[in-house]
Amino acid sequence: MDSGATGSARDDVERACASIGRHLDQGAPWDACDAFREAAMRHPDDPSLLHLGALAHARAGAAGPAHALLDRAERAAGASPALRVEILSLRGRLWKDRLHGAQDPAHARRAIERAREGYLAAHAIAGDAYPAVNAATLAMLGGDAVAARALARRALGRIEATPAPSHWDHATAGEAEILLGRLDRA
Repeated sequence: MDSGATGSARDDVERACASIGRHLDQGAPWDACDAFREAAMRHPDDPSLLHLGALAHARAGAAGPAHALLDRAERAAGASPALRVEILSLRGRLWKDRLHGAQDPAHARRAIERAREGYLAAHAIAGDAYPAVNAATLAMLGGDAVAARALARRALGRIEATPAPSHWDHATAGEAEILLGRLDRA
């Protein structure tokens, strides 16, 4: 494929991702799923498109297809470290969602552990605060307060090193402060 065709394909993927993102921003996950399916026919192995398709399905409550799309996204060549963090974090979120619907303690424990594993794997890539604080909360839910506090401190350290924290960084810091028992700072 020549570079013009490659650029055109990349442009098409970027337009499709933007369309899916707009649907998600508007609270229309089923429309996002439809936009994903249409784009996936043209670009079935694009990791960023597969990730957004998984996110759309997750928001639509379709965890099974979301997991399958994440599997494909993880196998796809060319996933950047930042995208791998997003893929692994979304996998953690899907397991955390399963925790909310768990009917018995054994299923809840499994969901906590799987979610925590996903967030820890995401955190290991670049040390990002978001997966760290999610892993910390799951550690606390699983009864490991020592690990929860250590991860919360890591998340705070990362945010404190950020020159211009976003509103998401502030929310993450608040969650970390709660885990550290510093409600006044949260």
